[in-house]
Amino acid sequence: MASTRRLAAILAADVAGFTSLIEADLGGTLRAWKAIRRDLVDPTIEAHNGRLLKTSGDLLLVEFSNVVEALRCATDLQKTVVEHNRNLPAGKRIEFGSAFIRGMWSFRRLSLRRWGDYCYRTRRRPGLGH
Repeated sequence: MASTRRLAAILAADVAGFTSLIEADLGGTLRAWKAIRRDLVDPTIEAHNGRLLKTSGDLLLVEFSNVVEALRCATDLQKTVVEHNRNLPAGKRIEFGSAFIRGMWSFRRLSLRRWGDYCYRTRRRPGLGH
């Protein structure tokens, strides 16, 4: 079986303080996150020609054909979520805590589990991602 090879920019983003939000209000946080995904995140990804590769709790992995679209999407996501949160109390806001882009990643078969592990490690230990 022939493997495919392509270049992609991968955006990884997660929600700041998601565990604390879940501990304070599990049902409300999950409803809010689902609504933000449906109404803000997914349409923004689509508008920038992104492809959602994986979600895991509050983690999003999104593939783009180039770094420019990945950066534009990340910027638009931040702006949209900030606007959405404007009238919400601090303890109810869903905000992206970190987002980073792995520019022009070349892969034959992307192991989403291994990529997710990489993202987790680089977020927890920023020196590993540079």
